[in-house]
Amino acid sequence: MVFDTQKLRSVMALIIITIVVISFAGLGSAVVTSSNVTLSDSTPAPGSDVTVTVTATPNNSTAGFSFTHEFNQSVGSASSLTTQVAGSTVDPIISSTKQDGVTLTLGSGDVTAGEQITIEYTITAEDTTGKSVSIAGDVTNGESRELPEKSYTTTTSPVELNRTISPEEVGPSEQVTVTTEISGVSNSVSASNQYNPQLTAATVQSVTVNGASANPIISEATVNGSTVTLGNVGTDATVTITEELTVSEELNVTHTITGDVTAGETTADFEPVSVTVTEPTSVVDEFDEDGNGNVEITELGQAGQAFASGELSITELGEVGAAFAS
Repeated sequence: MVFDTQKLRSVMALIIITIVVISFAGLGSAVVTSSNVTLSDSTPAPGSDVTVTVTATPNNSTAGFSFTHEFNQSVGSASSLTTQVAGSTVDPIISSTKQDGVTLTLGSGDVTAGEQITIEYTITAEDTTGKSVSIAGDVTNGESRELPEKSYTTTTSPVELNRTISPEEVGPSEQVTVTTEISGVSNSVSASNQYNPQLTAATVQSVTVNGASANPIISEATVNGSTVTLGNVGTDATVTITEELTVSEELNVTHTITGDVTAGETTADFEPVSVTVTEPTSVVDEFDEDGNGNVEITELGQAGQAFASGELSITELGEVGAAFAS
């Protein structure tokens, strides 16, 4: 009986020790039970922002928490690092955002087992098309857990070009309006035009971005061509350029307007447009400068000035006045 009692006590002691060891192992174990990484855009435009969101759920309240992300090559910048635990913002005891990666560490007082930690930061991609950046790292709550690897590649979407000229036929030394619309622009853009043969005069009337007046870095026009250059216009913007051109003094001259646009690292050609200098079919056509078929008050005023200077007869002025009245 003594032997059996001792054997029983030994078995019980072994069971108790095993239970204690397992219990302490469970209390002391630290591992992230779940984690994920998402990118707001896997094909961002050069120079644009990508938001990186990391989620992780720790399993230990006393082991603290740390996070590391490394980039396989440098980015434009990393910034705007924020951290939340169960939806409430917390301040890391250590944090760093650099062009080659991001790190942070939370103290044990900010970590609660089972409560999700959300980390968010912003990468500004370099202003280069075709650059691929891989993002890899891990989270640690006593033990480390590898995070899913993510990547992005800077991509420039093709811009859409549209150019119109109005009117397409005018009398000698009259004006036409050229409107150039460039859609899908991200970051910088530059448009250039060539006039062949040269004009009598040319001016850039306006430049807008998404309908709002813009201040170009370069905005110039000569009788041979024009150039308009804008800095960062944002992402997927529409740029509109309006020019006023004065045609040749000679008849039967056709001015052809060609050119191209450079957006990021992409250059595309405009479809050529042209205007021909013709003899006005009537005195009304001569003073219908915008070619809309109507004589407006300003055009009637110009006819009055021409009459006053002897360039227009009373009969011709009457024709223009009748067209205005109608």
